[in-house]
Amino acid sequence: MSAIITFDFEKHRQHAIEAYRYKRPLYQDLLSVMDKILRDSLAEHHIKVAAIVPRLKEEKSFGDKAVEPHPRDPNQPKYKTPLDDIQDVVGLRIITPTLKTVGEIDAVLLNEFHIHERTDKSDLLKEEERFGYQSVHYIVSLMGNRTILTEYRKYQGCVAEIQVRTVLQHAWAEVEHGIQYKSIETIPAPYRRRFLALAGLFEIADRELNSLQEEDEALQKSAQQLVQRGELDEVAITPESLKTYLDERLGADGRMTPLKYDQTVRMIQQLGFSDLRHIDRCINGYDADAITRLIWNARLGQSARFEAVLLAGMGEEFIKRHPDHKQESFVTRSRDQLQILKKANVVIGNYQNQKS
Repeated sequence: MSAIITFDFEKHRQHAIEAYRYKRPLYQDLLSVMDKILRDSLAEHHIKVAAIVPRLKEEKSFGDKAVEPHPRDPNQPKYKTPLDDIQDVVGLRIITPTLKTVGEIDAVLLNEFHIHERTDKSDLLKEEERFGYQSVHYIVSLMGNRTILTEYRKYQGCVAEIQVRTVLQHAWAEVEHGIQYKSIETIPAPYRRRFLALAGLFEIADRELNSLQEEDEALQKSAQQLVQRGELDEVAITPESLKTYLDERLGADGRMTPLKYDQTVRMIQQLGFSDLRHIDRCINGYDADAITRLIWNARLGQSARFEAVLLAGMGEEFIKRHPDHKQESFVTRSRDQLQILKKANVVIGNYQNQKS
């Protein structure tokens, strides 16, 4: 009777770790390269993400994965040649604001990397009726046109995993770590509805956020078109619509940041304006360049010129309603500027009927 030869899993683990330790610096370099390619390509396509999280598998984690038993033969390892078989040694997770961004990133990845495998985990979970985080997983390598270059040649044959998921999908993934039930059937009946409801809430919230983003983008596009045509009635004041209006009215200014437009919107809302039509009525007839030259002897940026014509159009009302109206230095400076304009025979308005 022949003896049964059992596979030495511990020896397999040690060999795997030793081989991985030798190649780990290469994988660390690859991780840095792919992280840079991802960030540069997403920035080039103006795709905003919540986070990009690079990760290199630790030696212990690699060893543990190397000795996972084969699903069809538990006496044999799932990964007989771990360095070749384990494909998530190098990993990058992209966390996006909405589902729409997931699709935009998909197009970028197809253009920047060679895709060996693409798996939509949400489809897989639905097929198997299991709980789990929804995300899209890619097994990728650098494109051939990169690996022929000297600096990238050493990465030929190396693969990495890229995961793309929304903020809410990521939140559910974190919650899931504390949930021991992975399939609907194994959940005790008293808790089943609550688990299903919780999973559904995350999915509904993701869809609603995506829908809100799409509707907001459509609204902003419509507002920009109306402003460009001079149809200002009922155009809501938002940072985007205000930028379009001021670019048309006062000329574009590349120094104005999104944060500055956001601050300016809050200011003019406190001044009492409800839409762009009222702003246009207030500053109509005033030459922003001429007014700023009178006050400062220079042509200043878009923001300063806008506040100057608002001051001219509203007079004391501008000072009383401005967010800084309690600051003595602001009040004194603004009244001094009004006096300069009056001496130059600029007609100072008292526009305050913004809501009519």
